[in-house]
Amino acid sequence: VASSRVVSPVLLLFAGGHEVSPLQNHLHRQAVIMNLLSGAMDMVSDSVKDLAGGGLGKIFQPQLEKVVDATLEWLGPKAGEVAVQKMKEKYPSLAKMKTVEGTAQAAAEDAVKGCKDEIMEFCKDAAEDPFGTFKKVGTLLMRCCKSAATDAVTAIIKMLKAKCPCCSCFIRDPSRIIQDIYETLVDALKEQLQSKFKDANVPSSIMEKLPWDFQENDDVGEPASKKQPPEQKTMDTSGDTPAQPLT
Repeated sequence: VASSRVVSPVLLLFAGGHEVSPLQNHLHRQAVIMNLLSGAMDMVSDSVKDLAGGGLGKIFQPQLEKVVDATLEWLGPKAGEVAVQKMKEKYPSLAKMKTVEGTAQAAAEDAVKGCKDEIMEFCKDAAEDPFGTFKKVGTLLMRCCKSAATDAVTAIIKMLKAKCPCCSCFIRDPSRIIQDIYETLVDALKEQLQSKFKDANVPSSIMEKLPWDFQENDDVGEPASKKQPPEQKTMDTSGDTPAQPLT
């Protein structure tokens, strides 16, 4: 019995003539569509670009949500790991404390969880503005890195104060080490995002258009879901001025 499943001839060509799974076929079709829309945005007028961008956004938005969700799952443990590594390099005596890894990771993961809802809410805006939304999400992810680094270091210092009050006196100003951890996390974050986009079959033509120059202090405003619609002016008839007599 012949199969009724339709497989992209282009995908068969890239697969060397071998049969491919429905998931591979679906991902390939999405990649082709995103490539075509991206090309159209380079070739046509601004008014058509808006239409192409809208079509691209509707495909890119669920991909962005998946990539960001996976990245946040990775970020908590990674932040705890980097914090412990940097703190041990500066304060070798921490290596003797068995609970330092768990303490830092728990604090970092809690910090990331506290950022997640806002970030995922912003991801929804990619359906209408894919590139602008990505830049805002990047800024929020950088802030999340800072929160995770700060909370992990703070948790380690609190643990030191509880177990060895004299030891914590040596850590007078943790701001430098927090900044070091943060910068390491941001570099790893961008690599992680690029890797996850590739895993999601987001075409290189789209990757090249994504604005990777986001900064921690960029103004992101509010997600569209929280913006108040403009108030409509209503006519107040309760205090109507009485009609003046004709003269």
